[in-house]
Amino acid sequence: MQRSFRLAIAIWIAGSAGVSANASPADPSALFEEASAAFAEGDYATAAARFAAAKAAGMDGPAVDYNRGVSHYRLGEFAEAERIFRELSAAYPQMRPLAEYNLGLALLRQERIVEARQAFARAQAGKDPAIAALAETMLERTAPQEPIAPAEKVAWLGLFDFSVGYDDNVALVDEASLPAGLSTSSPMLEAYGLIRGRLGRSQSVRIDASAYMMRYANARSFDQDGIQVGVAYLFDAGGWQLDAGSHYAYNLLAGDGFERRLGATLTARHRLGEASTVSLRYTRDDVGDLDPEYWYVEGTRDRVSVAFEQRRVRGTLELGYVHERNDRAEASVSPERHEVFAGYEYWLGADWTLGVAGLLRKSRYEKLEVPREESLSQLSLTATRSFGSGWQLVGQYRVGENSSDDKAFEYERNRFVLGLNRLF
Repeated sequence: MQRSFRLAIAIWIAGSAGVSANASPADPSALFEEASAAFAEGDYATAAARFAAAKAAGMDGPAVDYNRGVSHYRLGEFAEAERIFRELSAAYPQMRPLAEYNLGLALLRQERIVEARQAFARAQAGKDPAIAALAETMLERTAPQEPIAPAEKVAWLGLFDFSVGYDDNVALVDEASLPAGLSTSSPMLEAYGLIRGRLGRSQSVRIDASAYMMRYANARSFDQDGIQVGVAYLFDAGGWQLDAGSHYAYNLLAGDGFERRLGATLTARHRLGEASTVSLRYTRDDVGDLDPEYWYVEGTRDRVSVAFEQRRVRGTLELGYVHERNDRAEASVSPERHEVFAGYEYWLGADWTLGVAGLLRKSRYEKLEVPREESLSQLSLTATRSFGSGWQLVGQYRVGENSSDDKAFEYERNRFVLGLNRLF
C-alpha cells in the first residue's frame, strides 16, 4: 500500500517539476507543488488543503484528486478518502484499479468488510497486474472462513515446509544440572509435508496424509520421524459446521520405533457475525509403544479445546483454552493440563506479516507418589514474507520458561527457526 502511494506521488510530483515557486497564490501548479512538498514532509493536513486549493483554482486530471484522497487517508479521515476515491474511479477509467484498491483500504479502516471486498474485486478485475496482485492478497485476507471448499475450487492441495534453526535446550532440562562438558543445545533441521483432498460429489469427505522429520546435529538421540493418515466427514448441523474423523500416527525416536496413536476427533465451528468464529474440538487418542523400551507411553490422552478467532482491519486475533488429561502406564508422563493462549497476526502490506503469540500452561502430575506441579510460559514472534511465486519465508523466535515444585524439572528454552514453505 505505501509503495503504491509513494510511486503515484512521485509520478505526479515529477510531472509538475519545473513550475516556478514564485507563481501567484492562485496558480494551481504552484499550489500543487506546495501540497506535494508538504506531503513529502509528512504534513498531511497542509497537503490536503493545498491539493483542494489547487483543484478549486482550476487544476484538473486525476493527480490532484488521487493525492488529495491519499492525504485524507493518512490523516485517518477515511470517510473523506472514501468519497474522493469513489469520484476518482468514476471520473478516470485509467485510474480505476488503483482508485478501487485504495477505496477498499479506506472501507476496511471503517470496518465495512463486505464493501471493501467488493472494491478489491473491482481492482483485481482491472488491467494493472501489480494492483491486481495486491487486491487478490486483500481478498484472501478478508475472505469469510469456509469449512468445505466449493466444488469449483481445487479439491486437492499439498504443503511443503523446510526449516533450519537452533534450539538451546532440546532435552528440556536445566543445563546447570548436566555433567561438565555436556549440553542439550543443537542446530536443527526440520521438514514437513502434507497432502489433503476432498472426495465425493459434495466434497464432504476429506482425506489427508502427512510426514515430518526432525534432525539435531548435536543431540541425535532426540531425532524424530513420523507419518500420519486421516479421514474425516464434514457436514452442517443447526448453524454449526462439523468435522468428524479418525487418524493413525506412527512415530520414531532416534530411528527406533517409539509410539503409535489411533484416535478420533470431532470439531464444531460456528460463525459469529461476519468476521468472527468460535470452534470447539475434542480429540481422543489411544497410545501404544512400538518398543518395550518405551512401555511408559502406553495409555490414553484426551484433549478438549475452545478457540475464538476474529478478523480485524489489519490482522487476525485468536484466543483459546485447552484441557488435556493423560492416563498412561507411567505416572511421570500422565499429567493433567490447563492451557490458555492468545495470538495476533498483523498485516504490514501485501507481502509482510508479523505475528505474536503467547501461552500459559499448568500441569499437575497427580499420580506421582509425591504430586508435582509445573507452569510453562512461552512467547513467540514470527515474521513472514510472501512471494508472488507462492513461496513464503518464515522466521520465528520462541522463548519459554518452565517452573516446577521439583527444581530438577525447571528449565528455560530459546528456539530460532528460519524456513521456506509453499502450498501446491
